[in-house]
Order: sequence, then structure tokens, then C-alpha cells
Amino acid sequence: MAKIIFVTGGVQSGKARWAANYLAALDNVAYMCVYDSLESDIADRIAFNCSKRDISWEITENARDFAGLMKGHKFAILDNLGEYTNRVAREKSLNLNDITPEQRAEVEKQVVDEMIELIWEVKEIDGTLIILSVELGFCPVPSGAEQRAFRRMLGNINQRIANQASEVYLTVSGIPMKIK
Repeated sequence: MAKIIFVTGGVQSGKARWAANYLAALDNVAYMCVYDSLESDIADRIAFNCSKRDISWEITENARDFAGLMKGHKFAILDNLGEYTNRVAREKSLNLNDITPEQRAEVEKQVVDEMIELIWEVKEIDGTLIILSVELGFCPVPSGAEQRAFRRMLGNINQRIANQASEVYLTVSGIPMKIK
């Protein structure tokens, strides 16, 4: 049975480290990094685990076409849904200070649709997917309109993806807690 795992938590809370450790012993894992480069400590951890076990992971930086990157892999990590949401909004040249409800809904729909497509790909191959996202709900409401708009978009997206997940974890200070 396919496993969709959603991991959320604050910045630098241990999400990526937990995900890399969770799949450490598995071969042919797709690590889809949305950032321009993978954090060096995570890259080093993956390299160490791969050399120790004589396995190989495919790391894609600045990742796009997540469902396409999943092909040929049974296991994958998508790092980071929050950054991807930001990228989609910026590519649409949206000014988050003045974003309309319609524009916000358009960004949310695009991101959720792409995640659902990826989830269906994983379910079709009976694989495992870990989606990492930042949790923004524990901080005060930001004073800037741009930050409030982003928080609202990502909060809605996180809820939709967490509802699709078979397991949900919250990481706090490097400690994962299963909440679903």
C-alpha cells in the first residue's frame, strides 16, 4: 500500500534530516529539492548513508515536474512545499502585497493540483512519498501584507495535502511527533 507522509514544522526543525533518515536504507530514492541547492548537512548525510550501504539516490535541485521526477523511483522526498508555493506565486508575477482572493486561489489550486498528481503517481506504483513543508501557524500574525498572504496560501495548501496524507508528522527542535 502506498504511503504518503506529510512532515511539517518550523524552519530548521529537523524535517529534512528526519526524512533522509526515514529512507536512509533504501536504494533509488528521488530527492526533489525545490531550492537552488540542497543544504550541505543533508547532502552530506545522504552521501554518507549511500556510501555506507552501497546505494544511490537521485538528487534534483531546483526541482519541477514532480510527477515526472518520480518515474523510475519507488521512494521520494519533496523538499519544500512552502518554497514551491512561493515560487509559483513569483512566477505568476504576483505582488503578494496586493494579491486578490482570486489570484491566491489560483496559486493554491496550481500547487495542490501538482501535489495531487504526484500523490497519484506514487499510489499507482505503490511507493512512498515524503512531502516537507514549513508550519507557519505557531507565530503571531505577521504585520506585512505579503507575509500574511503567503501564510494564508501555504496554510490552506498544507491543510489540503495533510488531508491526503496517510501519516502526518510535526517536528519540533529535531524531534518528530506523529499526529496522524
